[in-house]
Order: sequence, then structure tokens, then C-alpha cells
Amino acid sequence: MTNPSNAPIRIQRLSHMRYQHAELPKTRQFLEDFGNHVVDSENDGKSLYFADQGPDAFVYVATAGETSHFLGGTFLVETKADLERASDLIPGATKLLPASPTGDLLVTFRDPDGLPCNLVWGLPDREIIIQTAADTINYPVQKPRKGEFRRFKREPCPVFKLGHFGL
Repeated sequence: MTNPSNAPIRIQRLSHMRYQHAELPKTRQFLEDFGNHVVDSENDGKSLYFADQGPDAFVYVATAGETSHFLGGTFLVETKADLERASDLIPGATKLLPASPTGDLLVTFRDPDGLPCNLVWGLPDREIIIQTAADTINYPVQKPRKGEFRRFKREPCPVFKLGHFGL
């Protein structure tokens, strides 16, 4: 039987990445060139929150600093109790900290290899910005697209979500 002290910490999904950047304006331009956009900022623009087209509040947090380094992948936990349990059980984990202007909470720790990791709870979902329609595709034998032409816009490809992260 599982009791609260040994219950698993339930992770829902990968939420976002956190980085510190020595040249924040260049990072902003790079991320915008690849289809992300700033949805929030803190500390007079020294922390920028980037979103894509999907439902996550943001997928990348860029913070200005003296040096550039990785601050960790961030995983969304199911409940506040999961986050509190992580803070209590994971060696070296921080207490619950404010994570962003959206009112969510964060716990930061290092994995066994010393890599920074974060758990977050309370992030609001956003409305999905775009819905893509399935294009008609020609195949080697069947040609259902007769008389229809595919025209692509010269713009960044819409990014729907942060897909994966390896530890």
C-alpha cells in the first residue's frame, strides 16, 4: 500500500527549458526567428518567457546573466502536494519558489549526474493559437491534388510545443 511519504511524484509532461544568457537580445532574436514569441517578462526585461503555438504558458525562459548556462529542464507535476513532496524528499531541493509572473511554483534540484532539474505546478494553459489543416498530398500512383498548388509563406515555421528533452 502506498502512503503519502512513499507515493510517487506524478509528472504530467515536459513544460519548459530554463537558460541563463550572457547576450539576451541575441537569444531573443534567435528564438523569434524560429517561431517563438515573448508572452511575459520580469525584472525589467531581464527574464523573458517565450511561448509557441501550443497550449503551454511558455516553453523557454531566458534570463540575463554574466555567463550563459543551462538552468534545467522543467517538468509539470500533477498537484501542489506532488511539488511539496518533491521539495521534502529530493536531496538538495529548494523550497517552493515563485516560478513566473503567472503565479506558479517551482522546485529546483540536481539529478544524480549534477544536471539542474525543475518541477513546476500551477501553470495555466493557453488557448492554442493555430489549428493546421491537413494538406492533400500526392503519392507515387495516386494524384489527388490535381489543380491544387501548395504555396509556402516566407516566415518561421510554427512551433507547436516543446517535444522532448533527454537527461
